[in-house]
Amino acid sequence: MASGSETSSLETTFYNKYTEFIADLQGAFPELKEGLDTAAALPAAMAVTQYAKHVLPKHIGFTGALRCPGAVLPGVVITEELWGAVSDKTKRAVHDYMSILDLSAMYSSGGSTIPRNGRRIS
Repeated sequence: MASGSETSSLETTFYNKYTEFIADLQGAFPELKEGLDTAAALPAAMAVTQYAKHVLPKHIGFTGALRCPGAVLPGVVITEELWGAVSDKTKRAVHDYMSILDLSAMYSSGGSTIPRNGRRIS
């Protein structure tokens, strides 16, 4: 389990990337404005918790393929239609952000959100 200062640092790293991701998604997917605004309003601790609970389990195990991730942030879902309309560069950027957020969320929880066989480890 991460110590209090490690958790705070990991939470800060997560939230910095989270807000950066929101800004980039606003440019690439203006159709998602309402959900992105709601995700942006979450305090750091809640953003990490909600991401780990609602987003992380839905895309663990993605391969290198640029598949549509669906849920990318709490309350924000990229549809197949939207995904098909963006460049491979944008798709790679989305996957790269999510990889960073995944790791930060898992480590900030002390590993309790790492899914194994579709189930959380406690």
